Amino acid sequence: MKSTSRRGKRSGRASAIADDTEPLVIDTIDDARELCATWQKILRLQDWEVKVNWELPHVMEAVGRVRQNFNHKLAIIQMAPQAALTEEDHDLHETLVHELLHLFLTPIVKYEGEAQENAVEVACNHLSDALVALAREAFRGRED
Repeated sequence: MKSTSRRGKRSGRASAIADDTEPLVIDTIDDARELCATWQKILRLQDWEVKVNWELPHVMEAVGRVRQNFNHKLAIIQMAPQAALTEEDHDLHETLVHELLHLFLTPIVKYEGEAQENAVEVACNHLSDALVALAREAFRGRED
């Protein structure tokens, strides 16, 4: 997986997310899948089976979308390949994380009453765990 800026290319890894401030360039579907697996761990979504596929933006009418089955914890994320995008600086990394976050947030609006409260708690717990883990990783780098 490569990270690129307008100043040139440099090597990067999906696991170095917390300290990498430049957008990752996701050149291959394998890059996208590796990054998805990394974010599944960060967001505590390892119990989901998530598949990532390329799809042209004009077919989706978007840069990314997710289809999910909550009963079986299955999801398919479709994203436009970088080469198909007209906006030079569109960040597919953000698109991937955005689509994964739907796995938390969609149940909040889908359910009512106690089920909705539980969905909110699960989302907040997973997101706070993920954000704190990323912050600790970032702060650990500053202490050195």
